Amino acid sequence: MESEKTFDAAIIGGGVIGCATAWRLAQAGLRAVIIERGKTGREASYAAGGMLAPFAEADQPSHFLELSVASRALYPQFSLDLHEAVGIDVEYRTEGTLYLSLTPADDEELERRWEWQRGAGLKITRLDAAAVRKLEPLVSESLRWALEFPDDPACDFSPDFGGGDADAGLSSYKVTPPSTSSLRWRE
Repeated sequence: MESEKTFDAAIIGGGVIGCATAWRLAQAGLRAVIIERGKTGREASYAAGGMLAPFAEADQPSHFLELSVASRALYPQFSLDLHEAVGIDVEYRTEGTLYLSLTPADDEELERRWEWQRGAGLKITRLDAAAVRKLEPLVSESLRWALEFPDDPACDFSPDFGGGDADAGLSSYKVTPPSTSSLRWRE
């Protein structure tokens, strides 16, 4: 008979948020499992390129934006805790984000962001093409202008917990949709 494993929490998705949640639950003494259909850290988190950019992605003020900004403020300590506990260095850095306008449609979108964020007193800078090229000399020739979000940090988070699950106190399973029915929630 196959031995049954039980967990206190099941985390769907093994990206930055799923892994961080499972790790913090493990630190609190709970047994968490990460259920991921692909490779841990290689889906949406990988595609985001390590951006921690709530303002660059925000179309308007919202409670989600407030939560994102509060979460971003916790990230420096989180990255230090992670490195100290399991040796994963996410290479946290505060270099800001450039949001480029390459087309007239981009102009409209960036103009809207510029107006509401500047009006809300947020830290945002409008840069002409020459100023952007001083920061990023190899930027596209079709650059029109850009918004700079100087407080947006970045990191390189693409861990493979395959070899470090025990150190992190985590279990992970690669599952495909048909096999998820074999996982049972403990009441």
